[in-house]
Amino acid sequence: MNEYNTTGQKAQQFYNRKPKKSKWWVPIVIIGIILVFIITVLLVIGSFMGAVFDKAPVEVKNNSVLELNLGSVLDEYASEGPISFISKSHGIGFLEVLMAVKIAKDDDRIKGIYISSRSTSMGYAKAKELMDALEDFRKSGKFIYSYIETGNEADYFKALPSDKIFMPNEGLLEMNGFAASSLFYKGFLNKYGIDVLVDQHEDYKSFGESYSRTKFSDSAKKETRELINQRYDLFKNQVSYFRGMRINKIDSIIKRGIYSSQEMLENGLVDSLMSENDVKDYIKHKIYGRASDSTLPDKEKKVNYISIANYYNSDLPEMKNVTDGARIAIINGVGAISSRKNPDPFGGGEKSIASKEFVKYLKEARENSKIKAILIRIDSPGGSVIASDEIYEEIIKTRKIKPVYASMSDVAASGGYYIAMACDTIIAHPQTITGSIGVISVIPNFSGLLSKLDITVDTIATSPSAVELNPLYQFSEANKAKLHALTGGMYKRFVSKVAEARHMTFEQTRAIAKGRVWSGTDAKRIGLVDTLGGIQTAINIVKNRLGLTPDQKIKVDIYPKPKDDFISLFSIFDNDSEENSGDYSALIRNAASKNSDFFRAYSILPATVKSQVKYMLNLMNMSEKEKVLMAMPEILEFN
Repeated sequence: MNEYNTTGQKAQQFYNRKPKKSKWWVPIVIIGIILVFIITVLLVIGSFMGAVFDKAPVEVKNNSVLELNLGSVLDEYASEGPISFISKSHGIGFLEVLMAVKIAKDDDRIKGIYISSRSTSMGYAKAKELMDALEDFRKSGKFIYSYIETGNEADYFKALPSDKIFMPNEGLLEMNGFAASSLFYKGFLNKYGIDVLVDQHEDYKSFGESYSRTKFSDSAKKETRELINQRYDLFKNQVSYFRGMRINKIDSIIKRGIYSSQEMLENGLVDSLMSENDVKDYIKHKIYGRASDSTLPDKEKKVNYISIANYYNSDLPEMKNVTDGARIAIINGVGAISSRKNPDPFGGGEKSIASKEFVKYLKEARENSKIKAILIRIDSPGGSVIASDEIYEEIIKTRKIKPVYASMSDVAASGGYYIAMACDTIIAHPQTITGSIGVISVIPNFSGLLSKLDITVDTIATSPSAVELNPLYQFSEANKAKLHALTGGMYKRFVSKVAEARHMTFEQTRAIAKGRVWSGTDAKRIGLVDTLGGIQTAINIVKNRLGLTPDQKIKVDIYPKPKDDFISLFSIFDNDSEENSGDYSALIRNAASKNSDFFRAYSILPATVKSQVKYMLNLMNMSEKEKVLMAMPEILEFN
């Protein structure tokens, strides 16, 4: 009995004892200390590296040559990379390139420009504006020499303002005219029982034809052919102007096709054949004269090549003494439009327009009392309807406080035009691709595929409408009519907003809308834009609004602003679950992985096909969250 009581008392004591306090916070504190230590080490290393690799202005020496690598001056604006502090190179945008060329014209230290023309995706609007700047540079009497190894008409086009064009002995150049190719998937999809419902407003909104047809429709052919012919005429006229050749001779040359460098020389399209090293020796002799004419020893005959980016960021006196009074803001809208950032699945750093950020830039510029006007630079094929409308509304709000102008770059179509029409004045380059005022819905249907696989579907629903447009069932005619009515409302609202902005009637606007794509020249003729010109023209128009002459200097705030090195560094660890979640995103990221079979197949595709595939994947990625898109039918590239 006593033994039982003793045991019972011990048991009772065990159950009545107070539990020990949990030390759950210990691992959290340890992890926190480790994170603070890592961040501190990174900051210390970064500060040291920043001091070591300080981006001091590059010295511009006498007898310098401005080096223009056309494979790198593509972007409207430049953003620093996450480890840019370890490099002395500076990123600049297209406007800064134009300004650097203009400043170099009167800089005695710069003797000329050397253009290394490599294949780029620069559109014809930017290419032509750059050509105009180079032609103006030549008025100073300084030289421009270009070197082309291989390329096509676009690469040759950009080299035309040169005094001399050089090629190597074994070079090749495509001179075979312009063409636009598109992929059509209907036959492939039908083999597997997949049908695609395409509902478009109106006949020129041809994006869905890739899924519903096996070739271009008559409307798509008409608008594309007109754009191709305009580009072809521009190309021939520029070759004729700069090379002093007759148009009919240029026509006959282009009908022939691909040319060796020797054939290019024989046809008067280039001036000499030599290696790049020999070209640079030629430049040295141009600056210093022949050896027999010079008193300087050869070791002192140095040509200082300076990149256009480093030149712009050097200590240029022209960049000083700018009034600190009135400013203008240039807000860049480059890439597809979405509510949030749409990462490039192929990791190429392709830019996009996030409406949340764009609205933030507009508010910041609107509330800055020193900024007197805003210029929106647009290079976008469109994207999300909701995001485009969000930007549109913010521009309307901003216009009530200060003037807002739109400058169209290579492309400002669909959603890109939607945000432009909210501005006070629209300036388009003659070579801009714009318009595409239309709406389209593309919905795949898998009922045929399921039937081929003997898979059946049974659904329990609260109402018949619960399965409307369900891709597992055949679409009824009533469903199709309802979808057409819904998207028709969106189209009418789009046309109505254009009509209001451009002071037209609805029917007048509809006649030039219908999803059709126009060149800047034609857009001006039909009233979709106000005037023609590049970004320099747009800036001068804004200056005039502020009572300044074109020659007067004014400070410019450019958005997005380059990120601080450490902000960029830490942003690579940012993994926003909302942006990166979802089946499509995971699918596309896996497909774009360099170890995937898809990427291997993608890497051997022609450049024009690559751009179409990339554009489609970006739209797929965007459509995961953005259910309604306002985008161009396809990326128009003429090769």
